Amino acid sequence: MRPTPGHALATLLRISALAAAYFAMARLGLGLASLSESASPVWPASGLAVAGLLIFGRATWPFVLIGAFVANALTPGVGLLTAAFISVGNTGEAMLGALLFKRVDRIDRERLQVSRAAAFGLASVIAPVCSATIGISALLVAGNLSWDVNLGAVWVTWWTGDALGILIVTSLIVAVGEATAARYRPSYLWATLFSGLLPVLGLTAAGLLLPFLPVARTLLGPAAALGIFLLYPAILLAARRYGPVAAHLVVLAAATAYVLGTAAGIGPFIDASLNQSLLNMQAMLATFALTAIVFSDIPRQSIRLASIVFLAGCLIASGVFMDRTDIARSRDDAHMGKIVDNAMARIHERLLVYSNALQAGAALYATELPVGRAQWKAFAATLNIDGRYPGINGIGVIYPVPVDGLDAFLARVRADGAPEFTLRAASAEAVLDDFADALEYDIITYIEPLASNAPAMGLNLASEANRRDAILRARDTGQPAMTKRISLVQDAQRRAGFLYFIPVYAPGQPLDTVAQRRRALRCWIYAPFISEVFFREALRDMVDEVDVAVYDGGVVRPDALLYHKITPVGLGGQLAARLGLKSPTLAMPDQISRVDEGGTP
Repeated sequence: MRPTPGHALATLLRISALAAAYFAMARLGLGLASLSESASPVWPASGLAVAGLLIFGRATWPFVLIGAFVANALTPGVGLLTAAFISVGNTGEAMLGALLFKRVDRIDRERLQVSRAAAFGLASVIAPVCSATIGISALLVAGNLSWDVNLGAVWVTWWTGDALGILIVTSLIVAVGEATAARYRPSYLWATLFSGLLPVLGLTAAGLLLPFLPVARTLLGPAAALGIFLLYPAILLAARRYGPVAAHLVVLAAATAYVLGTAAGIGPFIDASLNQSLLNMQAMLATFALTAIVFSDIPRQSIRLASIVFLAGCLIASGVFMDRTDIARSRDDAHMGKIVDNAMARIHERLLVYSNALQAGAALYATELPVGRAQWKAFAATLNIDGRYPGINGIGVIYPVPVDGLDAFLARVRADGAPEFTLRAASAEAVLDDFADALEYDIITYIEPLASNAPAMGLNLASEANRRDAILRARDTGQPAMTKRISLVQDAQRRAGFLYFIPVYAPGQPLDTVAQRRRALRCWIYAPFISEVFFREALRDMVDEVDVAVYDGGVVRPDALLYHKITPVGLGGQLAARLGLKSPTLAMPDQISRVDEGGTP
């Protein structure tokens, strides 16, 4: 019998509406793809596809093909032919899932009491194999995936997202289609307000919020994660009081909240990557979905005993989970401790290397041979700064000059190969209101390589409090010192940086007291650093699983940030350690940097 025009139009409208819904769900899932742009661990569209064929019949299969094709064609790098093959796999999955469900669901209840649960289970396990296999094969042939990647992980991710989509979305839509209105009338809800509705809502809210709220984690610590187990009694009570629809709505609420929380990098499922975190979450959601399906399918005469046994198992599982969480946390803390120690050792080692270079410059002055511009340039060339000391901007000499000796000093420097040498302030922020009252000038006289550091020549460091405090601290203690966060005048990008000083004293002079060290001071050897370059070199080859932020001083704030190593995509920052950065050889009592490991600042 030929279909009437009205029937054909109704079918076309259904296909169009379902295709639009499938497209929206597919784009939502692809937005959470990280391991591969086309393989998402969250794929609710598969559940809609199977449910659409179950409810509206196999004739509506084009909606899956159309929705999947358009969604994948809009994915960057995926060609139209590849999108077409992926959509064929998604369509085959939907048709296979619907076929398996109908065949198993028709089994007589005397032969299989939980035939509905078995139907959902079989459809969710077998049908996604079609989509995952065809989709990944198409991506490999098209070159969107290479054989070098972990294809097994990509396949499991694809299969998991589709399987959970069928378990959660299909089961909810089928339950809604078969629901009776009696259990959802206001009179029944009011009659069961205290025995059913409020307990279900309370347990659900606790199960959704406790694992994710910062205040809950602060008050309860790791025990807050046990809130996820409160959803099991919520699902059981919802199934008994209000039927399958209520039980599946609890699962849907959990899926929504857990996906959002995990994607935001919070909650009990966080792992090294976003993809793995979502897979961990999906494993828990699978148990919720199966609980709702099974307990909606168990005959009423058997549900009491089954519920008692199941809840007892949940209590045991929560205890095991807590114990495993404590073990994992202890292991992670120990691992984080090793990472922190490694990072600190690298930074201190790099500081020592640079300090040795500056000490070599001090040794040059200890020979008491004349040191002029030519001698300093030759010395710096032997250091091979760019090759042997990556991260350092240069190496220079700062001379203290009495106020009354400035003119004679400038004349000597200009005669020594720098005819245009001039005195300049290091900053518009002066140490004194009237700098003419200062006792001396502290002038950058030599700096190599000159080409990249020319703007620093002639700077009077005594004209700016931060720089002046550091050089005077080095002079008075006889130890290396560094400035707080500054912007180097020679850095066109005005990035955060710092200066590192070593005092040089006249040979043979007593240095036991501050007064003696002040009288014996000849100059300072110094090095300018751009923080980003220094810390990047110091932490080169460090493991990629942590985020590092270095701050100037004891307060974590944006204007004190020296360096921030960007976290890999999906790192949740669940581990963190803060510690002071202070080398035993550095005299900087008022300035201790902080290094944050494992979390975003």
